[in-house]
Amino acid sequence: MTHLGGWQRALYLDPALPALATVFLTNTTAGIFQGDCLRVAIRVEAGARALITSRSATKVHSMPGGSASQHTDLVVEEGGLLEYLPEPLIPFRGSRFSQTTTITVHDGGTLVHADICAPGRLAH
Repeated sequence: MTHLGGWQRALYLDPALPALATVFLTNTTAGIFQGDCLRVAIRVEAGARALITSRSATKVHSMPGGSASQHTDLVVEEGGLLEYLPEPLIPFRGSRFSQTTTITVHDGGTLVHADICAPGRLAH
């Protein structure tokens, strides 16, 4: 798997589920900025188990003259399990961000996915 931080080794953190690989997506910048075009592609092979999350919420910064986007492709092969649970997305005032997700789950595969958008303070 590749992401903004390059390759990352899977961790096996849950002794009750020793085959569950945990991977943290890492964005090495301070968030998403005008002109960014991000792509996340995750494929869980037949019989594999993975939990993919992020280290912290993702900030979408103000974009006075443009926008940013992200496309996510999730594929779970037969008998595979993917838990894709990134931390919330926080859009700042003046941000322009579009996001699409394509999901393919083959027979017998399982996907648990949550996508949370947490707008800023109520006063803003």
